[in-house]
Amino acid sequence: MSFEWVSYKLSDLATFKYGKFLAKANLESKGFDVYSGYGVVGYLPDYQFERPQIIMVCRGEGGTGDVKMSPPKCSITNLSIIISENQELISKDFLYWALKASNTRKLRTGSAQAQIVIGTLENLIVSIPTCKYAQKEIASILSSLDNRISLLRETNTTLEAIAQTLFKSWFVDFDPVKVKAQGKQPEGMDEATAALFPSEFEESALGLIPKGWRVGTLGDVARLHKGSINPLHHQNTVFEHYSLPSFDNGQSPVMEAGIEIKSNKTSVPKNAVLLSKLNPHIPRVWLPSKIGDNAVCSTEFLVFVPADGASKEFIYCIFIA
Repeated sequence: MSFEWVSYKLSDLATFKYGKFLAKANLESKGFDVYSGYGVVGYLPDYQFERPQIIMVCRGEGGTGDVKMSPPKCSITNLSIIISENQELISKDFLYWALKASNTRKLRTGSAQAQIVIGTLENLIVSIPTCKYAQKEIASILSSLDNRISLLRETNTTLEAIAQTLFKSWFVDFDPVKVKAQGKQPEGMDEATAALFPSEFEESALGLIPKGWRVGTLGDVARLHKGSINPLHHQNTVFEHYSLPSFDNGQSPVMEAGIEIKSNKTSVPKNAVLLSKLNPHIPRVWLPSKIGDNAVCSTEFLVFVPADGASKEFIYCIFIA
């Protein structure tokens, strides 16, 4: 199939409006979702939109410029711009993916807090295939890949829960030691691993611990990394940016040029584990699988690296346990 690609101003492909200001005091604990672009922030007894809407986060810390699809039957706050497609020219799903692929963060203005205004968004240039069937096919392939990624993330979440359960059993509750103290072998554990655990306890400052083990501190296995960097001094360098919004958005760091990052950050070494300082009721512990050469994170994260003889995986398990 052959078709042309044509470039349009976004104002030719869509219409825009800001979300609604919704006072926190008026939100409820149940009902229909109130969506900010950063997530669900509360509930109302009614909703503004029956179907999911394309939105762009237009202000806030870390996520300005992110393109999302809202939940169905929701209200949308003024932290986002609602983008409605021109159905004669473009399909909704293709517009969503075209915006996701665009460098929308370059549209940000403001120094104290980044923002995007509709007047700037309207001038964004987007290229689309003129064939609506091609648009739908391309969007379908991308959506299938995205669904596959979501499934893998769910699998990772399950595996992390298993790891957390094992860590707590072995290093917090000392279940293998309790079983061996009864003259039995721990179930589901090979002999070599079982041999690493003693068969009796001894007293310590924290109570009973496995014999031969000792009471220590986090500082025995981890070091706090404090390397500071101002990305604005490296305007043309592309940074791998670990932020709280990117953690909440599937733990996917954002690639950004230094000129687009408005505040000081902490450098992230290749063996780092990130621990959020904010809201301990929603634990944010990040174990990046692969860290690039120019990685930075929000100063809202504490950056830990393993001490000699320790591993980043062990530190991660300590934090999540």
